[in-house]
Amino acid sequence: MIISVSGMGYTGSGAVKDFLKQYDSIQADDKLEFNLLYTTDGIGDLETHLFDYHVRFMSADAAIKRFVNLIKRLDSPRGEYRLATSGQFRKLSMDYVDSITQVKWKGHWDYDRLYVNQLERTLRYRVLDKIYPYLEKMVGRELHFLIDKQMYYSCNPENFYESTKKYLNSILTAIGYNLEKPLVLDQAVPFDDPTRYMKYLDTPKVIIVDKDPRDLYLLLKKTIKSKGSWFPHENVEDFVIYYETMRKNSNQAHPDILVIHFEDLIYEYNLTTSKIINFLGIGTPDRPYTIFHPEKSINNTQLFNRYPDMSEEVRYIEIKLKNYLYPFEKYTKLRDFGESF
Repeated sequence: MIISVSGMGYTGSGAVKDFLKQYDSIQADDKLEFNLLYTTDGIGDLETHLFDYHVRFMSADAAIKRFVNLIKRLDSPRGEYRLATSGQFRKLSMDYVDSITQVKWKGHWDYDRLYVNQLERTLRYRVLDKIYPYLEKMVGRELHFLIDKQMYYSCNPENFYESTKKYLNSILTAIGYNLEKPLVLDQAVPFDDPTRYMKYLDTPKVIIVDKDPRDLYLLLKKTIKSKGSWFPHENVEDFVIYYETMRKNSNQAHPDILVIHFEDLIYEYNLTTSKIINFLGIGTPDRPYTIFHPEKSINNTQLFNRYPDMSEEVRYIEIKLKNYLYPFEKYTKLRDFGESF
């Protein structure tokens, strides 16, 4: 069983991971954020261009090349995939590319000219492109290899899903995981469209964690700040649009998906942990309260009481996002805040 714990952007998924780390029978660590399935140019983009979008061979060639370039970037000397797999990541990835590619040859087309730096474009596709026909006449044979690159063709490959599962399992094995035991992966599928990516994993279970928008906004404004720049929070109006649109366009209905609120892990600990236990079919933690501490995490809630200077923004969120507010009024109002992280 592969358990993906996914947040919606600083919404507290780490709390669920910490809870599951308290089991001796579950593999749960922080070796890397396993985003290979849905990151741009990743597995999901490959599937789209190999199955759903065909323009002669060109879509497949471009998609595979982008995937290969992604692999090279992730395999940088300090890349977390390289480090986690003890240097095996690139070979495993290129073996996967070979397995889903139907034809390979040397050549080039417009994509190769467009997606290179200016120096290479000038030397390879302007200077050499003009010179090599004259050289061919001189030597009497083809010399277009001087400007050619690897070309890929694949259209509806029948082995795509089987090969993808084998590839992902090979990465997990290289990391050192035992695939016979339950395994927790950080953000292995995205929160907004998890079902599309679950098909790549063996026996997946997904836990998605959300958070009250008031606390999320104040966390971004007061604590995370520039580290959360990928999430709009310079003004509350943009934050509200982003928060609501993301959730309105999410598809999380599936029997193997459990959606919980970070706050419920604290204010409704027994009920919420029982949901997690029943959902995963596991027993009680071997070492409860040793890693996840609700009494400490509570300091990450009711932040609107900690920052009265943000009352106008908080009120705006309460009006615009009233359907997403956590019912803090049912619980004791926090007045004294301790250390949260």
